[in-house]
Amino acid sequence: MKDNNEETEDAMFETLFTQIGSRGKFQKRFNYLYNMLFVMLVSMPYYNIVMALAVPDHWCHLPGRNGTNYTLEQWKEITLPREKDENGVMSFSKCKMYNISHLEDITYINYNRSSNQHDLISCQFGWEYDKTWYTETAPSRGNWVCDKEIYITNLYSFNRVGDIVGTLVMGQLGDMCVEQSDTVASISYEPRTYGYGVCVRALRRIGRRPVFFISLAMLVVGRLVNAFTSDMYYVFMAVTVFTSIPVTALYQTPLIIGIEVSASEERSLIALLQCIGWTAGLCTMPLVFWALSGDWFLFLIVSTIPSVFFLFSCNLFPESPRWYAAMGKTSKCVKVLKKIAKVNGKTLPEETLANFKLLNGKTEQAYGIASLCSSWRLAKNTFLISISWSLGNIMYYILMLNVSTMAGNPFMNFFWQSLVELPGYFVGNYLSEKLGRRWMNSGTFLLMALAHIPIILMINRPDLSWVITCMIVLIKLGVTVSGYAGYLQAMETFPTCVRQTGCALGSLAASIVGTLGPYIILLGSTTDKRYAYGITALTTLLGAITTSFLPETMNQKLPETLADAAVFGKDQKFWALYQKSNIPFDEADVPLKTKEKPDMSS
Repeated sequence: MKDNNEETEDAMFETLFTQIGSRGKFQKRFNYLYNMLFVMLVSMPYYNIVMALAVPDHWCHLPGRNGTNYTLEQWKEITLPREKDENGVMSFSKCKMYNISHLEDITYINYNRSSNQHDLISCQFGWEYDKTWYTETAPSRGNWVCDKEIYITNLYSFNRVGDIVGTLVMGQLGDMCVEQSDTVASISYEPRTYGYGVCVRALRRIGRRPVFFISLAMLVVGRLVNAFTSDMYYVFMAVTVFTSIPVTALYQTPLIIGIEVSASEERSLIALLQCIGWTAGLCTMPLVFWALSGDWFLFLIVSTIPSVFFLFSCNLFPESPRWYAAMGKTSKCVKVLKKIAKVNGKTLPEETLANFKLLNGKTEQAYGIASLCSSWRLAKNTFLISISWSLGNIMYYILMLNVSTMAGNPFMNFFWQSLVELPGYFVGNYLSEKLGRRWMNSGTFLLMALAHIPIILMINRPDLSWVITCMIVLIKLGVTVSGYAGYLQAMETFPTCVRQTGCALGSLAASIVGTLGPYIILLGSTTDKRYAYGITALTTLLGAITTSFLPETMNQKLPETLADAAVFGKDQKFWALYQKSNIPFDEADVPLKTKEKPDMSS
């Protein structure tokens, strides 16, 4: 146990923020600016590629109609065969045409259609696209249809590959450090971090603030380059992967800093602000696309440019003072605290720097991802959080991609499916404070699993399509509620020294599983839709089981060290709805050795 006379770093921060303000002007400005407005704007360049990859209705182009008096529908009747589409309805073929080489053949086919059904060939002269909703999209520009339809599925899947790379790099850069010589900085990977850790023997730290701005620059530049490279598919794919690399850090960094500098009672509100910003961005995005007449090129540029302004907000975005303290940079930590106190109209106690240096003694050494396995309890929680995020992520991704297959106005379809998330956040916020994070998360997954039953039983009943629609809306609402609880729970479970690394690992697992989403949709559209819904039903059932074994974090102290995380939740009862706060932390449970931490305040 810690000496009763020794003020811990956690207690010191609690005391300091009580004195300098944990709900003051600084916290309000930061959270509303970065955890709501910024999230709203940056969600558009993140997800605008999904709308830009929409495939309009299309059919084989056959030149020659301009020299006739045929209408478009008459020309289709003459030149295109009919076949069943993915909904089982007879419609004009998208990828086949009659083998016509002369205008005389058109007249012959027109009067002898039944005898020429066998004489079909693939589109020979390109495709025509329905311009009711879209002037042009990336697939219509590059003709990524029919034999090239897999191009789009691969783009969706490889887009998640960038997320995987980003979580391996950006998350750890936010918590760890880099080895730097006088001339060049380099990242060192060592076996003890299982190939993914950033070397902690470095002379200079990276931190969350620089990672945030580097990530934003990568997203903006990459998405703008996307707009000019659709004619080069593999370049377009590479840029798409590059652009998705920084996304995890862009959302997690302001959320983590906001939680660390605010009162513990404000955690749910901060997470809610991010959710509101996310929904507002997703609702605004299709309206912008619609206003631009469905021109994907202008859409990518217009929806990306607003995020550029945040590149010039360095003075408003601080480094986390808790991160500075965890890394031994006491002078810089105090400097940030003074700035917070000044904005809040408070004064930082003069003895703060001296007190931090007194705590700069025994502290455990962090080893990146390896630290997440430093104790059984932390490793178990990390595994369960990764599973929970993965299952929720693939459900969300499948529902988002499935919007493009719905009938009607594609922009309003996207808008309404995004808007339904908003009540989900408020429901999640309310229930997480009343029922706690754990049972609310688990119960929501179970509800989603039960909602799949009528879908699977009635999917082939057109007269009951309204039931299917209601169940899908219910599942989307459940995904939102569960995602809210799971995200908040993860932020409150990982200790400060590896909080961003732990969240990054959860995002890594979610991104890996998310690469399967587009292929699950493809499975349902090419075989039986019940197969796809059967997979998602099992996914949600597994989520209900795994999340029930996570510790309750409502009204619990944030673990600051690996010692705290090693015993976090050890005294909680499985079936208890409400858990006591102030769990005693015991360093005896931690297998790691401790070492003197050098003062890196200079």
